[in-house]
Amino acid sequence: MKVAVVGCLHGELDRVYATIRDLEAEGGFTVDLLLCCGDFQAARNAADLRCMAVPPKHRRMCDFWQYYNETKKAPILTIVVGGNHEASNYMQELPYGGWLAPNIWYLGYAGVVNFGGLRIGGLSGIFKQHDYVLGHFEHPPYDDSSLRSVYHLRSIDVFRLRQLQAPIDVMLSHDWPRGVYRYGDTDGLLRQKSFFRDEVESNQLGSRPTEELLVRLKPKYWFSAHLHCKFAAVIQHRDDFRSVTKFLALDKVLPGRDFLQILDIDAPPGDKVLKLDAEWLTVLRSTNELMSLTRAPVMLPTRATHAKHDYSATPEALRATLEQFDGDLTVPENFERTAPTHREGQADNSASGPLIPINNPQTELLCAMCDLLNPNAGAGGGGGAAGDLLNAPSDDDDSNDDDNDVDSDVDEAQMADAATAATANQEEIAIGDLSDDSCSSSSDEDDGVGNDIEEYSPVKVSQQLAAAEAAAETATKTAGETAAETATKTAGETAAETATKTAGETAAETTSEPAAETATKTVTTSVENVSQQEGGTTVETAVDN
Repeated sequence: MKVAVVGCLHGELDRVYATIRDLEAEGGFTVDLLLCCGDFQAARNAADLRCMAVPPKHRRMCDFWQYYNETKKAPILTIVVGGNHEASNYMQELPYGGWLAPNIWYLGYAGVVNFGGLRIGGLSGIFKQHDYVLGHFEHPPYDDSSLRSVYHLRSIDVFRLRQLQAPIDVMLSHDWPRGVYRYGDTDGLLRQKSFFRDEVESNQLGSRPTEELLVRLKPKYWFSAHLHCKFAAVIQHRDDFRSVTKFLALDKVLPGRDFLQILDIDAPPGDKVLKLDAEWLTVLRSTNELMSLTRAPVMLPTRATHAKHDYSATPEALRATLEQFDGDLTVPENFERTAPTHREGQADNSASGPLIPINNPQTELLCAMCDLLNPNAGAGGGGGAAGDLLNAPSDDDDSNDDDNDVDSDVDEAQMADAATAATANQEEIAIGDLSDDSCSSSSDEDDGVGNDIEEYSPVKVSQQLAAAEAAAETATKTAGETAAETATKTAGETAAETATKTAGETAAETTSEPAAETATKTVTTSVENVSQQEGGTTVETAVDN
């Protein structure tokens, strides 16, 4: 299956779809699926922009509203997780996932779906220790504090993912799992982002909860974004040498940046249809009693504190879930607009109505079928009357309690020199200055972006992930657990260094494809000097300063 992966999208849907279309035409293939690793920015109107944690000057409508009002339709099934720059009020309408627009599926706070035989999981948001154990108390209208805390990871969502037993093929997150930088070209990463050094050396770069999930779930692929750079790694799991996770982080959608990668991922034959996941739905049902909508710390069950601490899906519970859906988990095309849409020519800061929680019909239906707590029950939208969010406290409560973290099965030796307590991942400094963290616009000259997609030409660059994988597979034949781990890291670094021999960050150099299980193709777009020659177009890449 041809799968495209994009880093921080920042509202640039048109540009990404156009780039994929150009690559398809150039390569003679068809992309089956697009995965977005956060900062999607599903802004439908000016009110949604006020719910996005960016400075006012970066609140721009971008492209999504045209997909929401259905004047455009996503040409490829697009699966999305949330990041830390989102229209959070809209994302909160779909806490368990749903259609943001036709053919654009959001995985919710956490979620698992199936497509064409691939099992795809995701976790939205970024990690901040002080909010991690709280309930999902936020709701619109947000104050300055809840505007940011709303996109912070919660322990209940990680706990739910930890209950999964069946293998995951692909995992998406916005945050990087902590420690993955030790399994790729760490020196190369620090050359790109020197201000990561302190966090790398103290093992605090990235998210501890996603590290736990990486170790526990062992997906075949893990894709992330957030740190605005490309980085490939191959993690050989120490407790199971048959399990390897290929990690790839991608940049944001800007000229000259590695923001898109197309991969061939093995998938069983079958219809390419989006389906809900029976095990995930069963876990949602079994953990429903643990869901909280308050600021109070959530004490999740552990072996030490609770007789019942295992909420994984039993065969009987799985059968009950399938019976509830009559054995058909195909996702219905039941997208329904719940808010007015921006209009062409309308100012991005135009007045709009009050911000209230919306009871999205998609969430209402899923909660009814699975007997789940609907965080928006009693709210307006979907034909219901406006009202207060059930059990949600007022936003002016500035308490900020921390508590013990969710019980972890992580063997900390799996990620060398792990810190005993992770500090909060920095939101702004870790992703660059604010002007570099915004939705692109031609009015921002410092972004170096124009409006016309024809200005950009896709360029094939070195295939880092495939090279790292092939080298790692050879290196890990070494006998002994410690030797295998060392060889994997060394091979990953050597392969990445070899695959990226270039005079600049985005200079393209074609390398021969290694004998690897999965061939990957990385693409970037640049504002460059394009010279026409007989038989095609030669693209000379510019060094990305």
